Amino acid sequence: MNGKIKEQIEQCKTKRQVIEILKKNNIQVVRDNSDEVGCFSVWLDDFTRIYKPVMGNMKVQKWRKVDMNYSGVPTFFSNNSYF
Repeated sequence: MNGKIKEQIEQCKTKRQVIEILKKNNIQVVRDNSDEVGCFSVWLDDFTRIYKPVMGNMKVQKWRKVDMNYSGVPTFFSNNSYF
């Protein structure tokens, strides 16, 4: 997805407008999580999501994989001490 398509999608207010832009540009929806999330939320691939926040226009999110490296230092203490 290029910047022009992203800009067009982020100006949309309804699901129908987004679907029309995707069809016009031959972009397939891989997964529709709208029922699960409770608002419009679709994935175009494993890293690109389009969703409708509570207020405002549609948003395009880009995700990426992250390697988690644990240091072994605890970050939570179950007692009231602060060190």
